[in-house]
Amino acid sequence: MKSVLAIAGILTLASCSSSEDFFTENLGDNNKSVKMTFTASQENGSATRTAIGTEGGKTKIHWSESDVIKVTNGTETKDFTLTAGQGTTKATFNGEISESATYYAIYPNQSDVTFSNNTFSGVELKAEQEAKEGSFDPKAAIMVAKSNGTNLPFKNVVAYFKVTPTFDCSEIVVTAHKSTDALAGTFDVAIDGEGTPSISKITKKSREVKLTGTIKKDKDYYILLLPGTFEYGFSVTLKPQDDTTKKYFKQKNTSFTLNRNELWNLRKMEGATEVSESTIPYITFTADEEQTFSYNDNYGQAYQGANEYLEYSVNGGEWKNFDVVFSSSSVSFGGGNGNLRLRAKVGQENYKESNAGPMFKFGNETVEVNCTGDIRTLIDYENYYCANTSNAKFMNFFNSMTNLKSAPYLPSMELASQCYYAMFKGCTGLTTAPELPATTLANSCYYEMFYGCTGLTTAPKLPATTLDTWCYREMFYGCTSLKTAPELPATTLATLCYGKMFYGCSNLSKVTMLATTYSARKCLNNWLDNAGTSAQSRTLKLASKKVYDGMKNEGYLPTQWQQGQATIEYNNQ
Repeated sequence: MKSVLAIAGILTLASCSSSEDFFTENLGDNNKSVKMTFTASQENGSATRTAIGTEGGKTKIHWSESDVIKVTNGTETKDFTLTAGQGTTKATFNGEISESATYYAIYPNQSDVTFSNNTFSGVELKAEQEAKEGSFDPKAAIMVAKSNGTNLPFKNVVAYFKVTPTFDCSEIVVTAHKSTDALAGTFDVAIDGEGTPSISKITKKSREVKLTGTIKKDKDYYILLLPGTFEYGFSVTLKPQDDTTKKYFKQKNTSFTLNRNELWNLRKMEGATEVSESTIPYITFTADEEQTFSYNDNYGQAYQGANEYLEYSVNGGEWKNFDVVFSSSSVSFGGGNGNLRLRAKVGQENYKESNAGPMFKFGNETVEVNCTGDIRTLIDYENYYCANTSNAKFMNFFNSMTNLKSAPYLPSMELASQCYYAMFKGCTGLTTAPELPATTLANSCYYEMFYGCTGLTTAPKLPATTLDTWCYREMFYGCTSLKTAPELPATTLATLCYGKMFYGCSNLSKVTMLATTYSARKCLNNWLDNAGTSAQSRTLKLASKKVYDGMKNEGYLPTQWQQGQATIEYNNQ
């Protein structure tokens, strides 16, 4: 298939209801392969396929002379080639196959595809596609059909993503933010009684699809993607043809569903963000006076793989590889030395777990240090906005740094087990916590995160609705300056999820917990014990009295609540 599509005026942003009809004419008998002609046409005059043409003032999709379809009767599968109708909306395909009451077909022809029980298996949507001006890569335009009498009405398997760059590009990349999402891969396509396809058993998953070739500004290009729901959104990266030091990205950071045969138009997203040396939000340390910085060798293995490294730069100077020797190597910054920036590449997005102490150490405990930047630049600084965080562990990074005054940005939606365990434990100089936007938590992800942060007065919002074992355990243990607790919106709890979460928070006046079930083991174990003299004035807000009674009967309610030392409020009676 040559050039492939002119979708303008045919597909819409929210949906594309177009599909194609392929008509089959059976010319043989039932006992042997006979010559047959299949007629392919578009359903309802709409357009989704191959070459570009115009009829009646509307854009239509025309077949190309090199097109081949694969046809099966369930036991025999044959290739049929286009013999007439190229350049039109209706074409004929000739070949030989045994007669059958029902036929199935797939386009494009892929040699490794098999068929059984109304399902094509081994179908592949490639993660790298060829750019076609005003169109898409025909090798990626997967569609299937089930016969209806003598017709084969084809329906699209994939979804469309339209990009119109404002500059010449060397490539355009779509990346799903969740590591387990699949924008491309190998899969099965089942066809139901109405001929509608659905995909399953996706293997060789790729969360990234790349468009390469000649990509001109102000021209439309289409990237074909597997349909699905992308829980954490996606990013689109555009790399300029004439400036390799820069790239631009647009992204959607909320759940997004792309259905089969639908079109998403990038123009509807917000303006592009530039990524260059001057705009990357590196982890940056500043201090008013001279300070020293050293790196804990316990984390050194994270950067020992091929093309993996940790680098630093002082006062905007040259980037240098860090010498991972904790006791004898340090870098001076602060005061007249300027700031200290860090950046990294970690091929497996995985830091070595360590309970031996912080990743960083400041030499002078009396000199205050501020930290800014995006923590994901310590995974993949060039692609921080879509870095894979599913295995990233920042446990103990700043543990016991009493002179740390501010925390970096922690925007990750996909968390690893123990990812932030004890990250700021003992940081008594920290007064404000970073935002924690994740809605699905992992085992022990926030365990002891702010343990002993006695200067912390403001807690972050905690929007998570899906919890895991120990996820909030001892998160704010001993935060004696904390006066307001974040609302806990999860309706279903997990084992020890809130265990000792606010233990020792003597100035905390109110906690809102909206769980509608109380069955998790020790979910509130010692939640607010050791409350001090303020226990009498505390308020616990729950979803309903039924939840309170259940917790009390099962022994999950904190001691002071059981003894009537606090006010109980309910959302619903």
